[in-house]
Amino acid sequence: MTADTAELTPEHSGTEPQACPAAKEKRWSALLALLTAWLLPATTARRTAHVSLRDAYVVHWLAAVLAVFLVFLLIGWTIHLDRSDDGRSEGVIVETTVLVVNVVREFKRDPGTSFLVTASLVLSVELTFLGLAILLTPWGARDEPIRASVANALRRVWLQTSHVLPAFALIAVFANTVIAANRQWERNHDFEGSRHSFTPQEPVGAPVGSQAWQDYEAALKQYEEEAQAWEAWWRSRPWYVEYGEQAIGMVVLAVATWFLWALFRAVGAPRVVPPVPRPPTCEFCGYNLTAAPMDARCPECGEPVERSLGPDARPGPAWQRTGGLARVAALWRCSVDAIRRPSAFGRQIQLSAGATSHRWLVAILAPLVFIVTMIGVIACFLLDQHAAFIDERIITQVMLFTAPIMGYFGALALLGVMLATAWLVALYYRLSDQRNLLHAATQIAAYLGGYVVLWALISGLAGAAGFAFDDWFRRRALVLGIDRELLTLVAWFLPNLTCLTGYVYLVRRGTGAARYANR
Repeated sequence: MTADTAELTPEHSGTEPQACPAAKEKRWSALLALLTAWLLPATTARRTAHVSLRDAYVVHWLAAVLAVFLVFLLIGWTIHLDRSDDGRSEGVIVETTVLVVNVVREFKRDPGTSFLVTASLVLSVELTFLGLAILLTPWGARDEPIRASVANALRRVWLQTSHVLPAFALIAVFANTVIAANRQWERNHDFEGSRHSFTPQEPVGAPVGSQAWQDYEAALKQYEEEAQAWEAWWRSRPWYVEYGEQAIGMVVLAVATWFLWALFRAVGAPRVVPPVPRPPTCEFCGYNLTAAPMDARCPECGEPVERSLGPDARPGPAWQRTGGLARVAALWRCSVDAIRRPSAFGRQIQLSAGATSHRWLVAILAPLVFIVTMIGVIACFLLDQHAAFIDERIITQVMLFTAPIMGYFGALALLGVMLATAWLVALYYRLSDQRNLLHAATQIAAYLGGYVVLWALISGLAGAAGFAFDDWFRRRALVLGIDRELLTLVAWFLPNLTCLTGYVYLVRRGTGAARYANR
């Protein structure tokens, strides 16, 4: 087990964790992140936790400049492969140099437009990284000032910019390899048959048996033979010819997953967080319980002091306190409690102990959302009344590529909704309680992962219903005087909006029970 994966072991107890490993490890310079961030994201994040935001931003810009040079080189390589087929290429370096010279000439020819386009691209990249950092902030948030959580995410996302270098290289190598193999196969198996032929036209008005009919029958026979030969050639194509573009798209998604995995690992890496001094409070009403005896009751709400300050207060959810096979039952218990008793469940989670077990829950439930979404897409396709008339190659493409891609985006939607909801709820309580509850809201949102899986199932059923009851929607659309597709979309959107509203409500209820947490 490497140093970067060793910390994946989840916490099984609700007690205070041991000293953060980042406090003991040797510090690395910010520049070292250019070499290590893409391979050891968590280790790099721990050892560069001392890096200032200014230095992290410098590394971010340096990695971006290197990425631009790499893109030029990869485009030059692609041009070289395109022109090498007919012997017009003069080499990768020459093609790259010509490309750069052409870009410089374009700047000289129209500096205003060129500068505007470049500035727009730079601004888009900066906003993308800034948006990623803000969205991922809840994943690494702790019981600290909210600006510290945002600064942590910014630092670690900026230092992760160098990840785009191997990502671009891998995509380009795979894409150019597939394209080159595709062209090589087509050169060796060229077929000119019926691709230029047209269906013969029946001689209208000519008597049967005439020369015109004989010519027509001969042309029709030749056309059918060419069509069969073309079909045989078409079916003989290897996978990289038939599904080359789809394979490149899947590799792009795989590389994007690798990049997102590294971002989550970096932002969520352990770090030293100075404790925020707070007086002991009643966890039910927030009353100051300083000097209150353990066997007394809160003067404000009457709850026993022991429930707020005793050793059994906030033990952590069952998922966090158990291990082995018992975690299966704990997963079910936490999922049900987070839905049925969100406030009571919110009084179990810990804020200051740096709990991370909820992240494993997300890692388990995200594949379930992927599977549910993929099955929903396949069901919609099979229930489509026109699916019976679609070529089998289209069916294969839906099963092998379209459905998995939609499942992938369904899993991404789980992460996006979870983090965005944590932000929304934390900002809501920030206005009244002046406490950073991002860590609490993220835990509640994660433990509601079972709700999200159910939500994905409802969404899939709503989409499938639009195809299964196509005639009903068509009749209702005619009665209402609206487009059928619009009515089907509304019928799918309303259940999803209801589920989203319920999810935000449950996260708010659970987070509200943690706003006066003492541990």
